[in-house]
Order: sequence, then C-alpha cells, then structure tokens
Amino acid sequence: VTAGIVSALGRTGLHPHGYEDFIQTDASINPGNSGGALVNLNGELIGINSAILSKDGGNIGIGFAIPVNMVKAVMGQLITYGEVKRGIVGIKLRDLTPEAAESLQLVNARGVVISEVAPGSAADHAGIKVGDVAVSMNGVSLESAAQLRNALGLLRVGQSVEMHVLRNGAERSVTLILNSPSSPSQP
Repeated sequence: VTAGIVSALGRTGLHPHGYEDFIQTDASINPGNSGGALVNLNGELIGINSAILSKDGGNIGIGFAIPVNMVKAVMGQLITYGEVKRGIVGIKLRDLTPEAAESLQLVNARGVVISEVAPGSAADHAGIKVGDVAVSMNGVSLESAAQLRNALGLLRVGQSVEMHVLRNGAERSVTLILNSPSSPSQP
C-alpha cells in the first residue's frame, strides 16, 4: 500500500490517438503495479493503475490510472458479451482552438472540429461533413477531441448517438448508429 494524492483528472496525451482520460497521481506505481487499485481515503475504488511517466522504467512520482467509470463500462461489456466491441463512427477529430473558432466565425469557442469523414461510415450516413463542429453528444457538452473519442469508445456496435453540430453558423441534430469495425463500409 502506498499513499498519494490525485494531482489531475482527465489527463490525455500519453497515446494521442487512443482512449485516454487518466487520473494523475503521485502514488508510487512501479513496474508490475499496473492493474492495481487506486482507492480514496474511504477505500472506494476510483481507478485502476495503468502507467508511470519514466525515462528508465522507475517511478519518478507521476503515475496514471484509468478512471473507474471507464473500467465499469469495459467490465460490463466483458461480462455481458465476453468481449469489447467498440462501435465505429468514421470521423477524425481535432480540438477547436481559438484560431479555428475565429476562422469558422464562431462566437462560442467550444466543441470539436470534424477533420475527416470516412465514406460510407456512420458519420457519412448521418450527414456529418468535414468542418462541422460537434458541440454535444447525448446531451453532454463537448470540450475536447479526447473527450469525444473516449465517449464514443465506450459505446458498442449498434448503439445510437445524438450529436449536435454547428455548420455555417447553424446548429443541427444528427443521429448516428455505430458501425462494426469489420463493416465493409468502413475504410
């Protein structure tokens, strides 16, 4: 058992194209500790230790844990289906920077820019276009590409998603049905 404090939530950037929403802690996570519990002072599970920031493999006081809500979503799929089958939307994302918001003439600089739409994908069928700005998914406001990537990554094939996007200054609602990664319509 080791003590530590949580120094940040929602950390991203360790694997820029993966699903990331790490809890950053200074609790000692050494090689071999991955998969161990990160608990609060009440003994409640808040995350699963996953990685350390290190040049040589030793602990330098920066560890990362997967939040329990992500663990529960994956665990639920494993228990119910015996595997995790992430649905595919068929989009590439980038954060909405103040410069991008200005070039798109957006007053409210929040959301996620759709930078690519795969032909024949769920996004294509729903009418999402390159340059659209996704501002919410299933009623939750979007602040970053990582947030949207993680939210989509927890959904299964066949689930529907309601997304609000801005296009040419107008907000519209689109409904997507997540495709299978092996679907022939996916690139």
